[in-house]
This record gives sequence, C-alpha cells and structure tokens, in this order.
Amino acid sequence: MKKIVILIIFITQVFPYLWVEKPSWYWNGERWLSQTLKPWARGRLWLYLNPATDSCNKEQWEIPFTDSISVAQWIKWSIDGKKTLWRIRKFGEFAGIGPIIWIKSNADVVISFAGFENPTNGENQIEKYYYFTNNAVNEPGCNWEWISARDLNNYRIRLNFPSSLEPQIIKMWERIIVDQCDRACEYVDPGGATIILTLTVIKPWIDKRSGFFKSLPIEPSLIDIEN
Repeated sequence: MKKIVILIIFITQVFPYLWVEKPSWYWNGERWLSQTLKPWARGRLWLYLNPATDSCNKEQWEIPFTDSISVAQWIKWSIDGKKTLWRIRKFGEFAGIGPIIWIKSNADVVISFAGFENPTNGENQIEKYYYFTNNAVNEPGCNWEWISARDLNNYRIRLNFPSSLEPQIIKMWERIIVDQCDRACEYVDPGGATIILTLTVIKPWIDKRSGFFKSLPIEPSLIDIEN
C-alpha cells in the first residue's frame, strides 16, 4: 500500500494535470477494433490524470467524477457527376439539370464555388448561368434569377441540418445562351472549377486537412472539465 501511495504522490507532483490516453475499441458490427493511438480512429478515450487518495475509518466516501464527450462534425456526400457537356445543333437559349449533390451531416454545411467562368474557345465566350433547387423540382422556372458563372464564385448555400439528420439533396441547374454568331468549335471553362463543401463545426483536436486526430498531445484547456 505504501508503494502505491508513494507512486501516486510522485505522479501528482511531476504531472499534476495530464491527459493520458486509455485503451479504446470500436464495434464494427462483428468485432471490437482497437482505436488506441490511431490518428484515423473513429473514437479515442483519454483520462484526465489528477490522482486522489485518502485514508480513514469513516463509513462513506464521495469521489467527484466528470464524464465528458466531445463529438466532431462528420459529413457524408455524393455527386452523380463532375463534368457536363452540351451538344448544340442550333443556336438558342437552353436549360438543363446538371449534377445532383447529396449531403448528410450532424451540423450545418456551407457549399461554395471557385473558378467558375464562361466556357470559351480562346477568343469568344458562351454565357453560362446556374440555379439551385431541391430534388422535387423537375422543370426550369420562368422567373428564376439565374446566377452568372462569375457571380457563382461569390455565392454560398448553407444547409441547416435538423436533429433528424435527414439528408439534403441539391439539384444544380445550368443555363446557356448560344448566339447564332458563335463559332462551330469546342468551348470549355479554361481553368476548371471547384465545388467546396465546408463543415461549420471543427473541433480543435481534429486536423482540418485530413479529418483525422491531430498528432500533438491534447491540452487540458481543449476540454471543459472541472479539476
């Protein structure tokens, strides 16, 4: 008993407040998989090391204990295509359904856009516009306020996810205006474009680039817990 008490006192003096990772496992539906020390783990466990000890003859002891869980934001998404091709036989104004984006998360997600421009043949451009609806809309509206390709780069869509975690589906519409003077050739967005999905709740222990656990030790200040 004396050895244990001495060891606890030593640890308390040298490491008065220290997060120590404890063994943890994830149930994959068939077996338990170790999560300890793995940056890509689904969940890991730490103990706030602040040892306490006492000795007496009293009947009852009360040891304060705090259990805390920090849940990161996750996202599942899909897009049914990443490239569109119009084939125009006669000039005119056209609208069509582009890619459909499916998103599910446990917190709000922001969709933004970068690099969108009018398709060009190097000399002339074809005007291109965009519009967004839910999956229930199946025909273009006559009064839609279409967003030009360049203005789309300053456009944001915030998806608010309810507690039921129902997925949200965004239908991306395209509109082009082909003039009778537009040369018969190929027109392409010169630099390509990007659709960006941004999580709005990033925990300090998550690496923003990889989505894995940070490799640095967790600081006690990152979790609100009473000493």
